Amino acid sequence: MRYAFLFALLFIFLFSFSQYNDNEGYGTRPDLRVFQFTLISPPLSTDLGKTTKRIYNISLNPFLGITGGVQGFELAGFLNFNKNHMHGLQIAGFGNINSGEVKGVQIAGFMNMGEESELYFQLAGFINASGDIKGIQIGGFMNSALKVRGFQMAGFINNANDFTGLQLGGFINVAKFVKGAQIAGFINVCDSIVGVPVGFINIVGNGGYSGFEISNSDGMNFFFSGKLGVKRLYNIYSLGKLKGANNRFSFGFGIGTEVSFSEKINLNIENTLHREMWTGIKKPENRFSSFIHVDNLNIWNQLRISFAYKLNNKFAIFAGPSFNISLKKAETIYANNLNMSPLNYFAENTNSNNNIVRYWFGYSTGIRF
Repeated sequence: MRYAFLFALLFIFLFSFSQYNDNEGYGTRPDLRVFQFTLISPPLSTDLGKTTKRIYNISLNPFLGITGGVQGFELAGFLNFNKNHMHGLQIAGFGNINSGEVKGVQIAGFMNMGEESELYFQLAGFINASGDIKGIQIGGFMNSALKVRGFQMAGFINNANDFTGLQLGGFINVAKFVKGAQIAGFINVCDSIVGVPVGFINIVGNGGYSGFEISNSDGMNFFFSGKLGVKRLYNIYSLGKLKGANNRFSFGFGIGTEVSFSEKINLNIENTLHREMWTGIKKPENRFSSFIHVDNLNIWNQLRISFAYKLNNKFAIFAGPSFNISLKKAETIYANNLNMSPLNYFAENTNSNNNIVRYWFGYSTGIRF
């Protein structure tokens, strides 16, 4: 019975789409009709086998609908397929496919597809695909379009060639030209942008900002930092050697912005959160414990302002003041119970969670590549 049902379903699809002729209907405007109802698939409809030659104000399809177009409302339990345009509201349990212009709203459980359009709203459980659109795309997994003026939001990936507006992706946003903002859970990629990308990794081909620096802060702390994004807003990835034992390090993440006063002089405002990290310590009570430990609450937030002077096209030196706050668990099982603050902090208190908070002014200096 199961194979018989699948065979029957395949037959319905092949028979239904066999009436669709690539050369039929193009260049001529189909007749406009008020209503059509398709029981399972054409030709089991109120217009028999003529649905692809007509445009309807209302198209109702319990399973599969194939029409010349819709100007009004279309509903299908499984799939809507239109040979020409769709103006209005289109809803399907699985998918909406339109070979012509889409202007209005598309809602589908799995996918929506359309050509160039002023698409006001497109919502799909998995994927939306379109040509040039104006409006909103919301996809459970992916949105794809050529030229977008509006908003894209996807659970995993947004893709566009020319984008103006806001891209919001759960994992990644990809575009060639962006005017606006890209916000992703992990990575943004674009060729050029007039605006800002916000994500853990931001890659901008033309006009992007990238750099590497070696710095010293408050005497005994040394850091290696990479920077990626745009000058207006870039991310900072830091790995440091803290004062104290040879196996005491830190890792950090932050954001920054750069202002150029001249070809030689820049101002950078940056905020980085550092987390203490120990290597080579294995917990005797846990044989599965890792070689690297970061479970001791010991963090340091640094807000710094630095002035940089370019020595040439490859190197620059910088220095400036910083304001720092450290947070450390008051009681710890580790013998190396060191605070990340220096001894010259100007204030200290213990918060309601019994964590020691210290404040101090410091400095940072280094070389930038």
